[in-house]
Amino acid sequence: MASSVKRSSCNGNVPDSITKKHMSKMYKELKNGKHQVKLSAQAYTCPYCPNKRKGEFGYVDILQHASSIGACNSQKRTAKDKANHLALAKYLASDIATRDEGPSKPSKPISHVYDAREEMFVWPCIGVIANIPISFVDGRYVGESGSELRDRLASRGYDPTRVRPLWNYHGHSGIAIVEFQNDWTGFTRAISFEKDYEANNHGKKNWLSMNEEKSDLYAWVARADDYNANNIVGEDLRKIGDLRAKSDIMKEEALKANKQQHSLQTSSAINDHFVLTKYKQLKNGMHQIKLSDQAYTCPYCFKKRKGEFGYKDLLQHATAVGSCTSEKRNAKEKASHIALAMYLECDIPFGNDLSLPSLEVDALANLDGNELFVWPWIGIIVNIPTSFIDGRYVGESGSELRDQLASRGFDSMRVRPLWNHQGHSGTAVVEFHSDWSGFTNAMSFERDYEANHHGKKNWVEKNEVQSNLYAWVARASDYNSNNIVGENLRNIGDLRTISDIMGEEARKTNSCPYCPNTRMRDFQYRDLLQHANAIASCSTQRRTARDKENHVALAKYLESRIAAVAGPSDHNRDEMFCPYCPDTRTRGFQCIDLLQHASSIGSSSSQKRTDELKENHRELAKYLESNIAAGAGPSKSLSEGDALANHDRNEIFVWPWIGVVVNIPTIFIDGHYVGMSGSKLRDQFTSRGFNPRRVQALWNNKDHSGMAVVEFHKDWCGFNNAMSFEKDYEANHRGKRNWLAKNEDESGLYAWVARADDYDCNNILGENLHKIGDLRTISDIMEEEARKTKKLVGDLVNIIEAKKAHLLKMEKKLEETESSLCLLFKEKVKIHEAYSADMKKIETGARDHFQKIFNDHEKLKFQLETQKRDLDLRGQELMKREKLNEIERKKLAEDLEQNAVKNCSLQAAAEEQRKVDEKVKKLAEEHKKQKEKLHTRIIQLETQLDAKQALQLEIEQLRGQLSVMKYMGDEGDLETLYKVEFLLNALKEKEGALGDLQALNQTLVVQERKRNDELQDARKELVNILKDKSISSHIGVKRMGEIDSKPFHDAMKMKYNEAEAHERATELCSLWEEYLRDPEWHPIKVINVNGKHQAVIMEDDEKLRELKENYGDGVYNAVTKALFEINEYNPSGRYITSELWNYDEGRRASLKEGASVLLKQLKLQKRKMGIN
Repeated sequence: MASSVKRSSCNGNVPDSITKKHMSKMYKELKNGKHQVKLSAQAYTCPYCPNKRKGEFGYVDILQHASSIGACNSQKRTAKDKANHLALAKYLASDIATRDEGPSKPSKPISHVYDAREEMFVWPCIGVIANIPISFVDGRYVGESGSELRDRLASRGYDPTRVRPLWNYHGHSGIAIVEFQNDWTGFTRAISFEKDYEANNHGKKNWLSMNEEKSDLYAWVARADDYNANNIVGEDLRKIGDLRAKSDIMKEEALKANKQQHSLQTSSAINDHFVLTKYKQLKNGMHQIKLSDQAYTCPYCFKKRKGEFGYKDLLQHATAVGSCTSEKRNAKEKASHIALAMYLECDIPFGNDLSLPSLEVDALANLDGNELFVWPWIGIIVNIPTSFIDGRYVGESGSELRDQLASRGFDSMRVRPLWNHQGHSGTAVVEFHSDWSGFTNAMSFERDYEANHHGKKNWVEKNEVQSNLYAWVARASDYNSNNIVGENLRNIGDLRTISDIMGEEARKTNSCPYCPNTRMRDFQYRDLLQHANAIASCSTQRRTARDKENHVALAKYLESRIAAVAGPSDHNRDEMFCPYCPDTRTRGFQCIDLLQHASSIGSSSSQKRTDELKENHRELAKYLESNIAAGAGPSKSLSEGDALANHDRNEIFVWPWIGVVVNIPTIFIDGHYVGMSGSKLRDQFTSRGFNPRRVQALWNNKDHSGMAVVEFHKDWCGFNNAMSFEKDYEANHRGKRNWLAKNEDESGLYAWVARADDYDCNNILGENLHKIGDLRTISDIMEEEARKTKKLVGDLVNIIEAKKAHLLKMEKKLEETESSLCLLFKEKVKIHEAYSADMKKIETGARDHFQKIFNDHEKLKFQLETQKRDLDLRGQELMKREKLNEIERKKLAEDLEQNAVKNCSLQAAAEEQRKVDEKVKKLAEEHKKQKEKLHTRIIQLETQLDAKQALQLEIEQLRGQLSVMKYMGDEGDLETLYKVEFLLNALKEKEGALGDLQALNQTLVVQERKRNDELQDARKELVNILKDKSISSHIGVKRMGEIDSKPFHDAMKMKYNEAEAHERATELCSLWEEYLRDPEWHPIKVINVNGKHQAVIMEDDEKLRELKENYGDGVYNAVTKALFEINEYNPSGRYITSELWNYDEGRRASLKEGASVLLKQLKLQKRKMGIN
C-alpha cells in the first residue's frame, strides 16, 4: 500500500508527505461520519464519485473501486483524488469490515486488496493478442479481422464470445481484445488460452523481452497493469470491464450457483404440487374461463384487459407467464398459468370456425376517439442507464433496446436513442409500424409498462432514483414539450386523432377496421355502411357488446364524415352497383344500364327470382328514376354536374384550376426563412382526398413566403376537387374571408380557389398565377368543350361515312370471292372423283403385287429351312474337327511362346552386343583423337624443349666466351670486357624483371578466377531469386534443355482424341527427356565451316530420324533445340539448368541486366508500401 501511495504521488508531481497528510485527514473525516458511505445493510456509495453507478455499490465492489483508483497510474486521476480513495479503502477495510456482519460482508479479511501477491484480473475475462501482422494499404494499416481471429481461436477450443481488433488513427494497431463468457467457464478458458501461448514461448513475458521482429502472435489474460496502462489497450479495457481478484470472482460465481440452485429447487417443488392441482380445478369448473364463443378470461389476472381475451391471446398469455424468468412473478403464479395453458390446449381446442375479435378491438378499448396521438405511432423510453466515459455520457444502443423489446413480443420498427451535446440523454423513441398492427403493438407496449408500475404517471410521480426503464406512447403533451423529445417528435410525425386515422384508412381501402379477417376485405361505400349497420343492429350472441358498439361508431362516422365529403356525387358515379346482386358477372353498371337491370328483374316472370328479390329491384328502379336519373343530363358528366352546383357560370377563375394556401409556418434559420415543402403539403392534401396534381411553395429572395399554390387537374374532376378543397377550409372557418378578416396571429392554414382578384394582385402570388394560368369563366370553358365536342362529333361522322363506303367495297369483294370459291369447289369435286378412281386402280395392282411377293416369300422360306438343316449338320461336324484343332492349337501356341522367349533373349543379347560395339567404337575413336592430341602436344613440347636447350646452350657459350674474354683481359681489350659485363648485368636485370612479371601474371590469374567464381555465385543467386518471382519483364529465367511439350500435344491431337492425345503426348515427352539425360547418346558432331568449328546434328541418328518421320518437324525441332541447349550449357551433367535469359534478343542475359530488373522491382515494392 505504501508503494502504491508513492507511485501515485510521483505521477501527480506532489510530495509523498503531502499525500500521506491528505490521506490521514480524509480518513479522519470518514471515521467521524462527515461523508456518508453506507446507505443500507448491503448498499454503499463513494462520496468522491457520486455519478458512478448512480452511487450504489456492494461492499466488495466499493472496496475494489477505492483500491484500484488509489493504486492506478493514470494521469486523469489527480493525486488528491487517489489519496481520497486510499483513505476510503482504509476506512472500509479497517472500520466497516470489523463491525459489519451479514451476507454483504466478505467471509474473510479483505487482505487481497492490499496484497500484491494476489493478482487482479480484468472482469469480465479479457484476453490480449499482440503482434498481429499488418500491411500498409491505401494510406492506412490493415490486418486480420475479428471474425478471422475468433475462428482461429475457436478451432483451438477456446470458444471466445468476441474478438475485436483495436484501431487508432493510423489504422489497425496490430492488437486485439478477446472477450470470454462472463462466468467461471469463461475464466477457465481464458487461463487455458494464456497457458497455451506461454507453453509455446509466446506469452506476455516473451513479448516484453523480445529483441527481434517475429511474425507469430503473442497473447495473455489482461490484468491490473494492462488495465492501468496509458495506451490503447488500457483505454479499451477501462471501457468494458473493471478489476477483480480471483477470490472475488470465485465467491461471486458460488453465490450465483447457490441462488440458481435454490430457485430451481423451489420452482420444481412448487410446480410438482401446483400444476396438477390447478389443472384439476380448471377441469372441474372451479374457475370461469369462457365468457362467450369469442371471449375468454384469465382467472389469475383479474386486471388484465378487463378480463377479456381471444383464444390465441389467452393461450399466448398463459404460456408466456408460465415460462417467464422474471422475479416479479412467483412460482405459484407461473404454475397456475402453466396449468391454464394445458387446460386450453387439451380441453378447449381452438377451432377454425370461430371468428376471433381482432387485435385492433383490444387496442382501441377504453380509448377516446378524439385523443391526440403522435402518428406514425411512437413510443418513449426514459431512465436509460448512462455512464460518463471520456468526457461524455454513453448508454445502451438502439439495437440493444430493440432486441429487448422484441424479446418481450413488441414488434418495433426502430429504436433510436436521443443524444444531446453532453452525449446520451437517457431517453429513446420507439418507432412502430404506421398501420393498425403497429398501433396494437404500441398500446401493448404502454400497458405492459403500466402493469409493472413503470408508465408515464409513475415516471412523473416518482420521488427517488430508480434504475428501471419507464415507457409510454407519445401523445400531444409529449409532442408540444420544449425538450429533446418534443423536438424529435415534431421532426418525425404529427398529431392525429384515432377517428381521423380510422377515417383515412376507410377512405384509402374502404375496409372495416374491426373485421380484418372478413371474406370481403374491401367494400364499396354503401356496402361498408350496410355492413356496419347490420352488425350494430344484430341480435346474435357471437358478437360482443364492444364489437357492436365499435360498428355503431363506424356507421355514424361514415354517415357524418365520409358521406359529407363524397356528397350526392357518390350516387352519380360513372360506375354503379346493384346491392341485391353481389354475385353477378358484371358488377359495374352505367346509370341507364343499372336502371334497365332493375326494371327487367322487377318485371320478370321467372320462377328462379323470389318475390322479395323482384320487389327489391322494383324499389331500386323507382329510386334510380326519382333520385339519380333525373340529375344526369346527356351533354355533361355526372361529376361535372356536381362540381357546377350552386356556382355562377360567369364567375372568373384561374384556369387550370389553382388553389391558394397561406399562413404556412416559417422558421428563420441561417439568415433565411424556411417552411413546409410542396411535396409534404401535397401528401397532406392527398391524404384528405383532394388529389392535387402538384403543390408549389412560393419563395422570394431565397426566403419562404408562407404561401403555396395548389395545381389541380384541368378536367371537371379537378374542378370538383378544387371546390371540395375550398369548401372544406371554409367549413373550418379557414377560407379567404376568414383570412382577410382575421385580426390576430393564428397558426393554422388558410386556403381557397384562385379567382380574378388573386390573378390581378401585385405580389408574388399574382406573378406566379400569371405564369401558370389565365382567367376563364365556367361558361367559356363549357363553350370551348362544346366546340371541341362538336368538332369531335363532326370528325366521327366523317369517319363513319368513310367506313360505310369502305364496307360497301368490302361487300362487293365478298360477292366476287364467293363466286370464285363456288367454281373452285366444283373443280375440286371433279379432281377428287378422278383421284378416287386412280387410287382404286393403284390399290388393286398393289394387292396383286403383294400376293405375288407373299408366294415368293413362302418358297424362299422353304428353301432357307432346307439349307438351315444342312448347315446344322455341317456345324456338328465342324465342332468335332474344332475340338481336334484346339488340342493342336494349344501345342502350337506353347511352341510359339517358347520360340518367342528365345527370340526375345536373342534380340536382347544382340541389342546389348550392338551397344557394346558402339561403345567400343566410340572409345576407339576417342582414344584415337586423344592419341593424336597427345602426339601433337609431344611434338610441340619437344620443339619447345629443343628451342630452350638451344637457348641455354647459347647462353652457356656466351658465358664461356665471357669467361675467356675475362682471362684475355690481361692481354688487352679491357674495353670489350666492360661492355660484356655491362650486357651481362643488363641480362640479369631483364631476367629478374621477367620473373616478376610472371609472378604478377600468376597473381592476376588467381584473382581473376576468384572474381569469376564470385560472379558465378552471384549469377546463381540472382537466378534463384528471379525463379521464385513472377516478373513481367524481358529478362527472366529460362530452363536450358527443357523440351517444349506443345508440339507433342499438337502432333498427338492429329492421331488421337483429346484425352488419349494428352496422355500419349505426356508419355512421349517424358521418354525423350530421359533420352536427353543419357550421357551415352550424343547425336552431335563438330564440323569446320569457313575455318570455324560448328556443332551440328548427326542426320544418320536412328532415334531422331524415326522421331521426325513419325511425328513431324515440330516435335523434331523441339527435341533438337533442347539438345543444343543442354550440349552448350551442361554437356557433362546432361540435366536441365536454369540460366538468366534476355527474351527480347534471344541470348544469355548479363549479370548487370538481371540486377537492374531486380532493383526496379524493389523500387516498385517500396513505392507501393509508401516508403521513400
